[in-house]
Amino acid sequence: EKSASFRRAPEIPSESEMAQLPDCNGLSFSVMPVDMSSVYEITPMGNLAPPGHTFPTEHIYFHLSAGGATTKMFPLYAPADVYVTSISKGTGFTSDPADYTIYYALCKDVIAYYNHVKELSPELEKIFEEGNCKQNEHDNAYTYCENALNIVKAGSPMGKVGRLQGNFDFGAIDLRKTHAFANPKRYGIRSLHIQCALDYYQDNLKKQFMDLIERNDAEQCGTVAQDIPGTL
Repeated sequence: EKSASFRRAPEIPSESEMAQLPDCNGLSFSVMPVDMSSVYEITPMGNLAPPGHTFPTEHIYFHLSAGGATTKMFPLYAPADVYVTSISKGTGFTSDPADYTIYYALCKDVIAYYNHVKELSPELEKIFEEGNCKQNEHDNAYTYCENALNIVKAGSPMGKVGRLQGNFDFGAIDLRKTHAFANPKRYGIRSLHIQCALDYYQDNLKKQFMDLIERNDAEQCGTVAQDIPGTL
């Protein structure tokens, strides 16, 4: 443990760190997270799969292979020039040896993340090792680290995904947008601001993702805001 001081939420930069990040105006993702020819389906947000996802899932899933079918891994890329805020490592959560979660800021208000990353790139491994890290107080199999807004250039390798799990998570947080949950106290800081990560791509790229989502309505990317006031 390198410091006793940690952010209120490890993925959300502090006020002083926010001042170091660019404004969001005009910024968007421009690089696909993986080679899209390897993706056969995308599951939208809001998926329920208790006990792991008793609440609506706060990310989309990119499916690369059927679970347990292969150990093949696929390169994962930075979707834009981004600033790494947090890298966490868990063991024993899936059938694979390790699972990493990478949080990164596009700008002051937009933080995205990849989850179920099976291997870090050398650049990200160095960032992880230099982070301000601690063990989860309830589970020694999980380590989370805060990172000093290390910049990773658009299209740079961030790691690899796939392996036995065959899918990975892609989520986004927009601090400018807050869900009107019936009971916000049920949710953490991240949950209040979750958005569809695909919305931060320009339309011509976004369509390539949407074509892989098997639904066609106003909420094609799904929603986590299902705890709506006045409803059961």
